[in-house]
Amino acid sequence: MDHPSGAGQVTLPIQRAVRGSDGKWLVQVDGQVWRQIDSEVFSREPREGRSATIRKAMLGSYMMSVDGHPGGRVTREK
Repeated sequence: MDHPSGAGQVTLPIQRAVRGSDGKWLVQVDGQVWRQIDSEVFSREPREGRSATIRKAMLGSYMMSVDGHPGGRVTREK
């Protein structure tokens, strides 16, 4: 997740979001696809047009929040 600011996080509009049969989210932002890998409940569901903030977390993982509300741990699929 390279970003010109180098801040370790980026906030972008959600282009698409779907919940899988396992209850976990698949979220597309800026052409990238991120898959939820934990069982946390997003306090604000990812939806098209909402803002997703993705930041680096420990051990090379990433955390996603939606409109500033707690979300879950994600991994980049594409």
